[in-house]
Amino acid sequence: MEEVLIIGGIGVAALVVLAPIVGYLNPEVGKAMSDSGRNLAKTGIKFGLDAYEKLQGSVVEAGQSWEDLVAEAKLEKEMDKNSNHNPQVIDISPTNS
Repeated sequence: MEEVLIIGGIGVAALVVLAPIVGYLNPEVGKAMSDSGRNLAKTGIKFGLDAYEKLQGSVVEAGQSWEDLVAEAKLEKEMDKNSNHNPQVIDISPTNS
């Protein structure tokens, strides 16, 4: 995936650099190259925005899971602390009836 982004970025940069040069020689081809470069750049930006939104959602979910896990651990720790400090006394001595 990274290779596609790098190659795409190089392609857009080449179009941006070459479009004015070709445009000087042939205005129609230069405009077409400029438009193509612009469309490629917009597509790349859209892709980046989609990737950012998905990553952001994943980070939020991971954060919520982490908070839930910490809350559960604190609750269990508190329950363990309370059960260890309050032993229950059971009388097992024989009763005289």
